[in-house]
Amino acid sequence: MKLGLFVSLLLAATSTGALAQAGYGFDTALVLTTADVDCLMDQQLDVAIFRAYHSYGAPDTNAPTNLATAYAAGIKQADVYLYPCVIQCPSGPSASEQFNDMISMLTTAGATWSNIWFDIEDTLPDGGVYWSNTNVTANQVFYQELVSTCAASGYKCGVYSNSNFWTLIFGSISYNTPDGVGASNPLWYVGYTGNEASYLSYIQFGQWITPSMKQFNGTAYICGFEIDLDW
Repeated sequence: MKLGLFVSLLLAATSTGALAQAGYGFDTALVLTTADVDCLMDQQLDVAIFRAYHSYGAPDTNAPTNLATAYAAGIKQADVYLYPCVIQCPSGPSASEQFNDMISMLTTAGATWSNIWFDIEDTLPDGGVYWSNTNVTANQVFYQELVSTCAASGYKCGVYSNSNFWTLIFGSISYNTPDGVGASNPLWYVGYTGNEASYLSYIQFGQWITPSMKQFNGTAYICGFEIDLDW
């Protein structure tokens, strides 16, 4: 795949409330310089997603810098993602506290972003690293609180996951929040199939009939560092 030959492709809005954006993008937990972002944009990567909350239970204070750098370089869209701390934070903070702590960090720093993504994943095949692999009910309660907090906040949130992660964490491929909160949130799914510009590999789960975007490469080496690629 030659990234320099990327062209803009529609990331179409779907029945799940998907984003109406176009093109290829990247996501990362690294701290990027203006030169880094310029290099990535030269490869037709015009959407950026930065980590804003650590899986060990604290905001990622590098997120405001990354967001400012990306927008200053002329990026088309910049989002953030929250990597929840569930079993590694048995005494808190709670799901709502994690969300609010992230928002407080971002707004205090004067950051600007478009969307928030909840990173719902664990190690396959057994899990138990980030989410409980013995108590799916506790996982469901945590997720319900997370999406409910977002819905009440007025911010735009979505989910990063796939059918394997979802089934492992919530006990069912068709699980959805009982009250339907978050049902309109878009899906960013994980699909490493070698065919980046396609949703042909998508396996339906949760409430999502069609994804909004896809992470198709989690180990791309571009511009001198490793980064994730999205369509």
